[in-house]
Amino acid sequence: MPDKTNTLHLFSTYLEWLDSLIDIDEATWDTPLATGKWSMKAIILHMTNWDDYLMRETVPALQTGREVVFPEFDAFNQRAIDQVERGISSHDVLAEARSTRQTLIESIERRGTLSADAEATLFHILEEFIEHDRHHEHQIDTFLHRSGQEKPS
Repeated sequence: MPDKTNTLHLFSTYLEWLDSLIDIDEATWDTPLATGKWSMKAIILHMTNWDDYLMRETVPALQTGREVVFPEFDAFNQRAIDQVERGISSHDVLAEARSTRQTLIESIERRGTLSADAEATLFHILEEFIEHDRHHEHQIDTFLHRSGQEKPS
């Protein structure tokens, strides 16, 4: 069983990483990370959509003893692209990402008593999503470094 306090802390460090993106210019936010890849906006919205799914579907399923089911990935991930195509500012992307992650963390903190299996499942899922966060954070950090848009230390 993972250390729950440490896992929640690691999951919350995403908020600090988001804060480091505040001064990145809008054009950089809209530029694909590489040919055929998503922009920063699409990646952050993709992560936000997963946070929202965990908050609205996964945590409640675990609280009520239902099976955890994940959506079909390609269709689900297309939602982020659709949001970008409708036009959204980097400011709004960051605000939505920050608010959604914070609300998800709060819902986890006040989850109540779960069965041992549900608790283990929840923290296993969080560990998977921490890896998912780090993967995308690294992609964006590498892109920013290559494009000369260094984040403040």
